[in-house]
Amino acid sequence: MDFDGAANEGDTPDVDALSFGDSQYDFPFSVGGLFVPDVNNALMTLLAKGGAATTEEWELFLDASGHPNFRLADESATAFLEGRYAVAAGTSVVTIDATYSGSRLVGGISLYTNGVSRTVTNDSSGAYVAMENSTGLMHVGARFATKEQFFNGRIGYAYVTPRMLTAAEIAESYHQDVAYYAL
Repeated sequence: MDFDGAANEGDTPDVDALSFGDSQYDFPFSVGGLFVPDVNNALMTLLAKGGAATTEEWELFLDASGHPNFRLADESATAFLEGRYAVAAGTSVVTIDATYSGSRLVGGISLYTNGVSRTVTNDSSGAYVAMENSTGLMHVGARFATKEQFFNGRIGYAYVTPRMLTAAEIAESYHQDVAYYAL
């Protein structure tokens, strides 16, 4: 699907299967997809779960420098955990995968581009306890009910899975993408 960076986005219903915290504990999960950003210098959401700035759960996004980021939010503590890969995704076809161990520790986040594990710069704020199951939708290509941080480019596929994928599984998935999409 081609997203215009201004209005195109998609939503899923709010279902418990897309929430990975219960305000006391977090659970492992992975998100990602195949992306072709049209620009490399705009803050853009790839996938996110949450309705507003006060009901965020998790978000996979490109920061204003095009760097892949994965953020987990604990709204009652006004806290977050985040991992960032400090190399821009670029404007070519790229797979971006993010995994989380469920450890509730800043080091529990891993990021991959094109099937390769990347060095993650970890960040946190506040006393993070766990994500909370909010009533927010899962968004593709934007975030929040008010719609912001629109993705500009194409998305070949996106996924969310309730387990932490291994490096070998992500590498294999990438190799299958290369073969299937003739990348």
